[in-house]
Amino acid sequence: MSSANWLKYPNRNTPHVTNVDYLWRRVDPETGCLHTARLITCKQAGPAHLASFLSGSESSAMAYEESVVDPKKKTLTVTSKNLTLSNIITVEEKCVYSPNTTAPGYTESSYHSSLILYLERSSSRRPRSP
Repeated sequence: MSSANWLKYPNRNTPHVTNVDYLWRRVDPETGCLHTARLITCKQAGPAHLASFLSGSESSAMAYEESVVDPKKKTLTVTSKNLTLSNIITVEEKCVYSPNTTAPGYTESSYHSSLILYLERSSSRRPRSP
């Protein structure tokens, strides 16, 4: 299960992922959990002129990913967050993989995502006094 996570990028099925940098990796001596952080660079989707205007880059977007492998619980938890355009929109994802309790040899997964949009409202009107 966890080895598939390390082989996920880059591969021929995800040509939009152009680079994966491992930022750090450590084993927690108390829990035995392996913690890893990666920086993932992708080709941006959408019109190049819009991407260039919003992020200053026509060709790439970046995401930060942290994973935790828990050997005792036999789980892999992966969280990720966009870095590009994060002042406008933040997308956070969390995937948890664990052994299926009713079908040995199979894996269960859960997925959660959240989207945070940052909007500024400007107004030339001033509040009226009561």
